[in-house]
Amino acid sequence: MYKVLFLMSLLLSMCVENVFAEQKALSDKTLGDLDKALHFYQSHFGVVGQAVVILQQGQIVYESYLGLADIEHQVPVTKNSIFPVYSLSKLLANVEIMQLVESGKIKMDVGIKQYLDHLPTTWQNITLEQLLSHTSGLPEYFTDDYAMRNKKLEKNEAEVIDRISDKPFQFVTSTDTCYNQTNYLLIRQIIEKLHNKNYTSIIKQSVFQPLNLLKTGFSGPTDVIPNRVDDYYAEQGKIIRQYYFDFPPYAHAHSGLHANALNLATWLTALVTGQFVNKTFLPDWFKATKYLDGSSSPYAKGWEYHQEDGVIMVGHDGGNKVSVRHLFLQEERHANISVIYLTNGYQKAWFSMAELSKLLAAKIDQRFHSPLLALRYSMYQSIVQGRSEQAYAHYRQFRLSDEGKITSTESTINTLGYMALYNNLGQENVFKLFKENVKVYPKSSKSYASLGRAYLHYGNHQLAEENYQQALRLNPQSKQIYQILKKIKQQKTHKKSE
Repeated sequence: MYKVLFLMSLLLSMCVENVFAEQKALSDKTLGDLDKALHFYQSHFGVVGQAVVILQQGQIVYESYLGLADIEHQVPVTKNSIFPVYSLSKLLANVEIMQLVESGKIKMDVGIKQYLDHLPTTWQNITLEQLLSHTSGLPEYFTDDYAMRNKKLEKNEAEVIDRISDKPFQFVTSTDTCYNQTNYLLIRQIIEKLHNKNYTSIIKQSVFQPLNLLKTGFSGPTDVIPNRVDDYYAEQGKIIRQYYFDFPPYAHAHSGLHANALNLATWLTALVTGQFVNKTFLPDWFKATKYLDGSSSPYAKGWEYHQEDGVIMVGHDGGNKVSVRHLFLQEERHANISVIYLTNGYQKAWFSMAELSKLLAAKIDQRFHSPLLALRYSMYQSIVQGRSEQAYAHYRQFRLSDEGKITSTESTINTLGYMALYNNLGQENVFKLFKENVKVYPKSSKSYASLGRAYLHYGNHQLAEENYQQALRLNPQSKQIYQILKKIKQQKTHKKSE
């Protein structure tokens, strides 16, 4: 057994070193564009520290380490900096499941009662794919009102299941998506059952040791981890040190992992170059899970999934602070770019690491260019720099272009409006953006709801109510809008009674 593990470790390390050996050099202009984009994000969004590694066709082509690992002692981020990576832990569990499926030891479309015999009756017909893609509808065990209030979880996993077993499903299975840690409790149990050993040992033997990932492991807040960064969050624009939640071993399939950027790059390269599963296995895995009505969910068997302009992007965020993204061309799957982006906190409220990954990929290879994302990024930069008229001129020019005439800008402007709202770019910009969408898309419930949200944010309950009412007329099935209107009416009644 030890000889087999040693040979596997040797072969994998040789393969990874081979992949990294011949780095494709980027031009000085491209390197400068990447530096410029990352410096803008760091300065504008108030990123404390960040580590970035980008791979093209499995080769590292760019590294960047900016900011502080520890504000108090002014310790800079370096390539050795280790970050808590939160839900990136799920990706390791996903790959373990991939291997079990490829080897025929498990099936994605049968009820999990085939693998676990202790579950509540209503849970038994949930499939593995529904767990991975968060379409199960199972009740969530890791809720703010319990976990964060108590600052800890039950020591015994059986107590966790008992606490939520009688709770109702959040929705009918495979009709919606709700990100859920309970799914990964069960995924870990299935992995352990089929391997007949504990999950942490499985990951050590199948991932950490073979790939020689010396800066990756599972840890808690009291563990002393050399070079681990301090973690921060923003509260009313002020940076505060964040409490490390102590995840017990039964939660390790969904959290508790730490790593540095280069170790994650090694792991991702091993995956996409066929060292965990055959490369031919990945295209089918990286397809969006379908709902009962045939529409697509935002997950591909545990990987966040996005497809636009012939580019497919899969990956995952962790703790709203770290991200792993793998992008490839739909028609040329060999053309791919991977982005590892790790931070230890930032000040601004609205910050999409997935979009940043797409922007960085497009600077390396124009085939990954997204016109709508480029439009939003350009407009946002102009607004931030006090050149709002230039931003709107760019928007009008895009709308008049051939591409703009056939492409909906609704989602782009809607997202930009929320970025302006939550990043405090001024009421004038917020309302100009949301009102533009109402003007261009007068039959869109979302456009009116977003404008209503802006009025509500700034305390104008009358205009908020009017816009939400129009949104409900356009989408009378929306329970969310109905609940918002109900709350607004309650607030108005309460004010009158004061």
